[in-house]
Amino acid sequence: SMSSDRDGSSLSVGGRGIMAVKLSADCVKDEKRALGVAVIWAETAEDASATVASRNLGIEVDGNAGIKLDNNLTLTAGIGYLFAGNAWKAFKGDNDDAIKLHTAVVLTF
Repeated sequence: SMSSDRDGSSLSVGGRGIMAVKLSADCVKDEKRALGVAVIWAETAEDASATVASRNLGIEVDGNAGIKLDNNLTLTAGIGYLFAGNAWKAFKGDNDDAIKLHTAVVLTF
């Protein structure tokens, strides 16, 4: 998930820039487990195109979880659902909402 917008690495959509607000909460967080949710609202800095006068990328709802298997190994997983706005639909060329699933095994040393 190197290009994930969740960590601020994607600063532009369609060359139009991006502005976003993220609200997140940890539901469970201790030494072995983590469970969190987030809501992200985003729009482009400029209209999607000359014919699409919208900057609304949409609202994404995320759920993320992690479990520490030992001191150096963690398993993480998450799901995100984007309620796509008109600008996102213009860039993608369809009217479908987007779903992102990810899993990772993190080894620290």
